[in-house]
Amino acid sequence: LEYLVHWKGFPREEREWKKASELSHAQQAIAEFHRAHPAKPRPTPTMHLRFRPIENFTRPRIPGWLYNW
Repeated sequence: LEYLVHWKGFPREEREWKKASELSHAQQAIAEFHRAHPAKPRPTPTMHLRFRPIENFTRPRIPGWLYNW
């Protein structure tokens, strides 16, 4: 996730895209941005995601006893 940063006291031409990890000193400004724009993408904590293995439906499961003729 990146943010377009407008530096105070600099012209608009000096704006630049910065990664969220590079803006640890601007947490309050980021929080204000997300309060003003709730529909915009925001960082998602991956610790809360639950991953499950997906069953492979393209390969049929055939019981082993069918091969022992």
